[in-house]
Amino acid sequence: MAEIWRTSNGISWEPVVQYGFLRTNGYIWRLTVYGNKLIAGTMNPFTGCEIWMSETGDFGTFEQMNIHGMDGAMSLPANLGAFIDRDDGPIVPWADQYGVRTVANYQGNLIVGTASWGDWVDRMLSQQTDGNWHDLSGYVGCEIWSTDGTLWTPPETVEVNKTVWDPVAQSWVHELEAPLGDTVRFRCEIKNIGLEDLTNIVVWDFLSHSLEYADDATIEPTCNVEDVLGFGTLLKWDLSSYTLTPGNSIVIKYDANVIEKEHKEVNFVFARGKCGSYWDYEWDYAVINPTLIPTVTSSNVTGVETDSFDLSEDVYCYAKNLPANRWVDIYVVKNNDTWEEGTVLIDVINGIETVKTQPDRSLQNTLIWESTLMQGSYDIVIDTNQNGKWNEGEPIDSLATTGFDAVPEFTTIAIPVAAILGLLFFFNRRKQRK
Repeated sequence: MAEIWRTSNGISWEPVVQYGFLRTNGYIWRLTVYGNKLIAGTMNPFTGCEIWMSETGDFGTFEQMNIHGMDGAMSLPANLGAFIDRDDGPIVPWADQYGVRTVANYQGNLIVGTASWGDWVDRMLSQQTDGNWHDLSGYVGCEIWSTDGTLWTPPETVEVNKTVWDPVAQSWVHELEAPLGDTVRFRCEIKNIGLEDLTNIVVWDFLSHSLEYADDATIEPTCNVEDVLGFGTLLKWDLSSYTLTPGNSIVIKYDANVIEKEHKEVNFVFARGKCGSYWDYEWDYAVINPTLIPTVTSSNVTGVETDSFDLSEDVYCYAKNLPANRWVDIYVVKNNDTWEEGTVLIDVINGIETVKTQPDRSLQNTLIWESTLMQGSYDIVIDTNQNGKWNEGEPIDSLATTGFDAVPEFTTIAIPVAAILGLLFFFNRRKQRK
């Protein structure tokens, strides 16, 4: 999102605007000074251009001067790919007057010239489609506006809140760590904080590429588009049949699976609605940080980590950071120091353990092999997707070394060893006598 920074010496800089004024403002297209005030004009094809003013330029002092998109068209249909000059992706509505393209101080008034999204899309996409593109610029175009600098305060109408369920804290949070293979549950609340009914409500929810939609939605989406421009999944809820009276909310909950674990991912939700004659948009986000590393550890009956067992001992294990409330299979397999994706799991005792993980993603101390054991070196594998194969991200004790050893108890080994030492001593004495 767009930012504004300032400096007094060209060396040390400080931000005065961050995260696009907490809106979907991609660029600060124009900056000017008018009436001893700093004026910033934005580019925002989703909700329309915005003009912000500050008397000091200090952080937190900017106030919006205009209605979103100069109160222009808010539903121009175009592919989502149009945002990056491409003719693909789902059709979504755009704001027409999407950018403050030029500004001037003329005869004591602030003059603003806007850019038309419909005209830009037509010029870009008509070339790519050999002219086979619906004419958006036929009824829209650039505009010129004038103001005496009087501050306009946008009415507060829509409030959006996106959270994700934390099974450990048992609460809805804005940021969550989740292991690969976990299923997370999102909650999107759209609330009318205005003074009039909120109508024509549409919600767009964007899931990053590390997540996949897993259904179980409290309100089924009217559109589900996967692999949007290679960035993720776009969900849409057309709630135009709903009317939200002041103070009331609509809540949407749904599940998503964690399918990648490389990056912290920000997942956005946008909501649009009309309150009286005024269109308003708001957005929020929840962060999934898929960096929890699941582990499994061999242990004895008391839950103490143990890497070596007598053949007469029972083998247990415990685990952490597994998908919560999930049935999983536990395998004891021969030691393998070179695990590869898709390796078939063969349990050495022909009896895998199937257990359910705890809400806090743990697995309590669990019996996995009753004595008598077979001598050897072994690994423990938890098959979280129960497909009978090892997949990346599933815990192994241990990935590159032996998980645990099953060895005869000391007295069983000591007797033959003592006999051999005795014979060596006997022959050595005979040799000395000769």
